[in-house]
Amino acid sequence: MGCAGVLGTVLLSRLLHYPSVSESLQDLLAGHFTRPDRERVWAEFFQLNGNFWMEWLRRQMWEPLFVAFLAAGAWGARRRPVFGAFLVAAAATGILNQAGHPDINIWGGRLIVVAWLLPVLGVPLLLEPVLRGRVPLPAQGPPVELAR
Repeated sequence: MGCAGVLGTVLLSRLLHYPSVSESLQDLLAGHFTRPDRERVWAEFFQLNGNFWMEWLRRQMWEPLFVAFLAAGAWGARRRPVFGAFLVAAAATGILNQAGHPDINIWGGRLIVVAWLLPVLGVPLLLEPVLRGRVPLPAQGPPVELAR
């Protein structure tokens, strides 16, 4: 249903001669139309994306907290498969939002923020057995079932 809506929107905008994705890319690459239009917008956009993600990965090597939390959140989301699938899909929208704006100067403080849903909701799922007392911590000894 969602794909049909996207396809319908694209077709309708083309029929009505509304601005499209190419116009949006021109806006992005021409500095909000302050510079001349680009000839090969898609090639330049993908080049910018490649440069952006390489720089983003380089920065994550120095500050790996976000990537570590994403991995832990994804691991925890596996405990609830249906909810986890929606959680991963929601987090992917933050990454796609950032991919649509490949500017390292705004590298994710507000654009990739939706991706934090995965750690915020997935890490508690990962820690749920420990918090419920079913998995012993090293200093605890054997597991004790908590009273309900």
